Amino acid sequence: MKEFWNQRYKEEAYAYGTEPNDFFKASIEKYELKGSFLFAAEGEGRNAVYSAKLGNTCTAFDISAEGKRKAEQLAEKCKVKIKYEIASFDEFKSFELFDVVTLCFAHLPSDQLKRSYLKMARFVKPDGVLIIEGFSKEHLQHQKENENAGGPKDVAMLFEQDHLIDLFNGFETLEANTTATVLSEGAFHQGTASVCRIVLKKVK
Repeated sequence: MKEFWNQRYKEEAYAYGTEPNDFFKASIEKYELKGSFLFAAEGEGRNAVYSAKLGNTCTAFDISAEGKRKAEQLAEKCKVKIKYEIASFDEFKSFELFDVVTLCFAHLPSDQLKRSYLKMARFVKPDGVLIIEGFSKEHLQHQKENENAGGPKDVAMLFEQDHLIDLFNGFETLEANTTATVLSEGAFHQGTASVCRIVLKKVK
C-alpha cells in the first residue's frame, strides 16, 4: 500500500489537486471550527495547508514519504507551516488532543478500519469535532461508469453511514448523510460519486 501511494504522489501534479475538500471546507465554516487540527491519511496536504492558511495549528500524517514531500512543498508555496509525520494509523502517536480530527477519503481494509477510526476518535478533545468523508458502497456503480470516479474497488472498504456512526460512542451526530455529488479533485476524483459525509461532536 505504501508503494502504491508513493507512486501516485511522486508526479509533479497533485493527484487530488491543491484545493481543500469541499465538505471539509464547508464543515469548518458551518460549525466555525478553529484551533488545533489533526489530518489522518492526509496525502499531499491540501486540507492541512488550507486550514493552516486560516490560522489553525495543523498536524498531519500519512504512510507516503512522497505525500509528505508534496504537502511541505505546498505549505512552503502558501507560506504556512504544518507538522507532517510519515506514519500509518497504527504507528501515529500524539500526546496532544485536537479540536478537530479529519478523516477525508481515509479508506482502510475492513479489519483495520474500526481499530484505526476509534484510535483517531481518542485524539478528539471534549467538545471537539470529528469530520469524515468517504465513498459509500453505492459508489461501485459510479466506478463502473467512470474509471476516474476514484475510491477502492473492494466493496468491503467502502462506507455505510450508519455503521460508521455506530463506531463512535460518546459522540453526538451533528450531520450525517449519504449523497451523490460531483467531485473535481485532481485527476483521480472526477465525476459523479456517492459519498458518506459525517460530522460528530465529542460529548464525553
